[in-house]
Amino acid sequence: MDGENNNHGATASIRNEVFEFLHKAYSMVNDPSTDSIISWGPNGNSFIVWNPLECCRNLLPRLLEINDFSIFQTYGFRKVESGRQFEFACIDFVRGQPQLLDKIVERYLKMLKDITAVDHFRNHTIPELRNLTVHRYNQDKNIENFQTGNNILNRVENLLSRWKMVVEPDGSNIFSLLHNFHLSSL
Repeated sequence: MDGENNNHGATASIRNEVFEFLHKAYSMVNDPSTDSIISWGPNGNSFIVWNPLECCRNLLPRLLEINDFSIFQTYGFRKVESGRQFEFACIDFVRGQPQLLDKIVERYLKMLKDITAVDHFRNHTIPELRNLTVHRYNQDKNIENFQTGNNILNRVENLLSRWKMVVEPDGSNIFSLLHNFHLSSL
Protein backbone atom coordinates (compact mmCIF):
# COMPACT_ATOMS: atom_id res chain seq x y z
CA MET A 1 0.00 0.00 0.00
CA ASP A 2 2.85 2.40 0.79
CA GLY A 3 4.27 1.78 -2.70
CA GLU A 4 0.95 2.80 -4.20
CA ASN A 5 0.86 5.97 -2.09
CA ASN A 6 4.43 6.82 -3.08
CA ASN A 7 3.64 6.21 -6.74
CA HIS A 8 0.49 8.33 -6.50
CA GLY A 9 2.50 11.08 -4.78
CA ALA A 10 5.17 10.96 -7.48
CA THR A 11 2.52 11.11 -10.20
CA ALA A 12 0.83 14.06 -8.49
CA SER A 13 4.18 15.82 -8.21
CA ILE A 14 4.95 15.25 -11.91
CA ARG A 15 1.42 16.33 -12.84
CA ASN A 16 1.84 19.59 -10.89
CA GLU A 17 5.30 20.26 -12.32
CA VAL A 18 4.18 19.71 -15.93
CA PHE A 19 0.99 21.73 -15.47
CA GLU A 20 2.93 24.61 -13.91
CA PHE A 21 5.39 24.61 -16.82
CA LEU A 22 2.60 24.54 -19.43
CA HIS A 23 0.68 27.26 -17.63
CA LYS A 24 3.77 29.51 -17.56
CA ALA A 25 4.45 28.78 -21.24
CA TYR A 26 0.82 29.55 -22.10
CA SER A 27 1.02 32.84 -20.16
CA MET A 28 4.27 33.75 -21.91
CA VAL A 29 2.79 33.17 -25.37
CA ASN A 30 -0.45 34.90 -24.39
CA ASP A 31 1.29 38.00 -22.96
CA PRO A 32 1.00 40.91 -25.45
CA SER A 33 4.24 42.42 -24.10
CA THR A 34 6.22 39.46 -25.54
CA ASP A 35 4.59 39.54 -29.01
CA SER A 36 7.73 40.86 -30.72
CA ILE A 37 9.60 37.78 -29.44
CA ILE A 38 6.94 35.06 -29.21
CA SER A 39 3.21 35.08 -29.96
CA TRP A 40 0.28 32.96 -31.03
CA GLY A 41 0.19 31.75 -34.63
CA PRO A 42 -2.51 33.15 -36.91
CA ASN A 43 -5.00 30.37 -36.12
CA GLY A 44 -4.32 30.34 -32.37
CA ASN A 45 -3.30 26.67 -32.37
CA SER A 46 0.46 27.22 -32.47
CA PHE A 47 3.02 29.74 -31.31
CA ILE A 48 5.70 31.48 -33.34
CA VAL A 49 9.11 32.47 -32.05
CA TRP A 50 9.85 35.70 -33.90
CA ASN A 51 13.19 36.33 -32.23
CA PRO A 52 14.75 32.97 -31.25
CA LEU A 53 17.98 34.47 -29.90
CA GLU A 54 16.20 36.90 -27.58
CA CYS A 55 13.73 34.23 -26.56
CA CYS A 56 16.43 31.67 -25.65
CA ARG A 57 18.74 34.18 -23.98
CA ASN A 58 16.21 36.10 -21.91
CA LEU A 59 12.57 35.07 -22.06
CA LEU A 60 12.81 31.29 -21.59
CA PRO A 61 15.35 31.42 -18.73
CA ARG A 62 13.44 34.17 -16.91
CA LEU A 63 9.91 32.78 -17.31
CA LEU A 64 10.39 29.01 -17.71
CA GLU A 65 13.86 28.37 -16.28
CA ILE A 66 15.01 26.76 -19.55
CA ASN A 67 17.18 28.02 -22.41
CA ASP A 68 15.88 26.10 -25.42
CA PHE A 69 12.71 24.48 -26.75
CA SER A 70 13.65 20.79 -26.35
CA ILE A 71 11.37 20.30 -23.32
CA PHE A 72 8.38 21.32 -25.44
CA GLN A 73 8.89 18.23 -27.61
CA THR A 74 8.82 16.11 -24.46
CA TYR A 75 5.31 17.38 -23.80
CA GLY A 76 4.06 16.65 -27.32
CA PHE A 77 4.79 19.88 -29.17
CA ARG A 78 6.01 19.53 -32.72
CA LYS A 79 7.86 21.98 -34.90
CA VAL A 80 5.71 23.28 -37.74
CA GLU A 81 7.34 24.17 -41.05
CA SER A 82 6.70 27.88 -41.44
CA GLY A 83 9.66 29.46 -43.15
CA ARG A 84 12.38 31.13 -41.12
CA GLN A 85 10.61 31.38 -37.77
CA PHE A 86 10.28 28.63 -35.22
CA GLU A 87 6.66 27.59 -34.95
CA PHE A 88 5.44 24.97 -32.50
CA ALA A 89 2.04 23.34 -32.21
CA CYS A 90 0.47 20.92 -29.78
CA ILE A 91 -3.08 19.65 -29.64
CA ASP A 92 -4.82 21.41 -26.74
CA PHE A 93 -2.36 24.32 -26.58
CA VAL A 94 -4.87 26.79 -27.98
CA ARG A 95 -5.30 30.54 -27.62
CA GLY A 96 -8.21 31.38 -25.31
CA GLN A 97 -8.50 27.81 -23.94
CA PRO A 98 -6.04 27.37 -21.04
CA GLN A 99 -8.35 24.76 -19.49
CA LEU A 100 -7.15 22.34 -22.20
CA LEU A 101 -3.63 22.24 -20.72
CA ASP A 102 -4.78 19.38 -18.46
CA LYS A 103 -5.19 17.20 -21.55
CA ILE A 104 -1.53 17.74 -22.47
CA VAL A 105 -0.54 16.76 -18.93
CA GLU A 106 -2.66 13.58 -19.12
CA ARG A 107 -1.06 12.57 -22.43
CA TYR A 108 2.39 13.12 -20.95
CA LEU A 109 1.57 11.00 -17.89
CA LYS A 110 0.20 8.25 -20.17
CA MET A 111 3.44 8.34 -22.16
CA LEU A 112 5.44 7.91 -18.93
CA LYS A 113 3.24 4.95 -18.00
CA ASP A 114 3.80 3.40 -21.43
CA ILE A 115 7.56 3.83 -21.12
CA THR A 116 7.38 2.01 -17.80
CA ALA A 117 5.42 -0.82 -19.44
CA VAL A 118 8.01 -1.15 -22.21
CA ASP A 119 10.86 -1.13 -19.71
CA HIS A 120 9.07 -3.89 -17.78
CA PHE A 121 8.64 -5.86 -20.99
CA ARG A 122 12.34 -5.48 -21.90
CA ASN A 123 13.72 -6.09 -18.41
CA HIS A 124 11.37 -8.79 -17.14
CA THR A 125 9.25 -10.44 -19.82
CA ILE A 126 11.99 -10.97 -22.43
CA PRO A 127 14.35 -12.58 -19.87
CA GLU A 128 11.49 -14.84 -18.73
CA LEU A 129 10.84 -15.84 -22.34
CA ARG A 130 14.56 -16.56 -22.76
CA ASN A 131 14.43 -18.81 -19.70
CA LEU A 132 11.42 -20.64 -21.13
CA THR A 133 13.24 -21.08 -24.43
CA VAL A 134 16.29 -22.53 -22.65
CA HIS A 135 14.06 -24.75 -20.51
CA ARG A 136 12.23 -26.05 -23.55
CA TYR A 137 15.54 -26.67 -25.32
CA ASN A 138 16.76 -28.65 -22.33
CA GLN A 139 13.59 -30.75 -22.49
CA ASP A 140 13.57 -31.67 -26.16
CA LYS A 141 17.18 -30.84 -27.18
CA ASN A 142 15.92 -29.41 -30.48
CA ILE A 143 18.62 -26.89 -31.37
CA GLU A 144 16.63 -25.55 -34.32
CA ASN A 145 13.64 -24.59 -32.13
CA PHE A 146 15.99 -23.06 -29.58
CA GLN A 147 17.75 -20.94 -32.21
CA THR A 148 14.46 -19.85 -33.78
CA GLY A 149 13.01 -18.80 -30.42
CA ASN A 150 16.20 -17.04 -29.44
CA ASN A 151 16.38 -15.20 -32.80
CA ILE A 152 12.80 -13.97 -32.38
CA LEU A 153 13.56 -12.67 -28.89
CA ASN A 154 16.72 -10.97 -30.15
CA ARG A 155 14.73 -9.22 -32.89
CA VAL A 156 12.03 -8.07 -30.44
CA GLU A 157 14.67 -6.79 -28.03
CA ASN A 158 16.49 -5.03 -30.87
CA LEU A 159 13.28 -3.36 -32.06
CA LEU A 160 12.50 -2.15 -28.56
CA SER A 161 15.93 -0.62 -28.18
CA ARG A 162 15.64 1.23 -31.52
CA TRP A 163 12.07 2.46 -31.25
CA LYS A 164 11.61 6.03 -30.18
CA MET A 165 8.57 7.29 -28.34
CA VAL A 166 6.36 8.85 -30.96
CA VAL A 167 3.25 10.31 -29.45
CA GLU A 168 0.42 10.63 -31.90
CA PRO A 169 -1.84 13.70 -31.75
CA ASP A 170 -4.45 11.69 -29.84
CA GLY A 171 -1.86 10.72 -27.22
CA SER A 172 -1.55 7.11 -28.31
CA ASN A 173 1.69 5.43 -29.26
CA ILE A 174 3.05 2.11 -30.33
CA PHE A 175 4.06 1.18 -26.79
CA SER A 176 0.51 1.25 -25.53
CA LEU A 177 0.09 -2.06 -27.38
CA LEU A 178 2.56 -3.60 -24.97
CA HIS A 179 1.02 -2.05 -21.88
CA ASN A 180 -1.19 -5.00 -21.01
CA PHE A 181 1.13 -7.73 -22.27
CA HIS A 182 2.01 -10.32 -19.64
CA LEU A 183 3.93 -13.55 -19.85
CA SER A 184 0.94 -15.40 -18.43
CA SER A 185 -1.07 -14.47 -21.53
CA LEU A 186 1.14 -16.68 -23.75
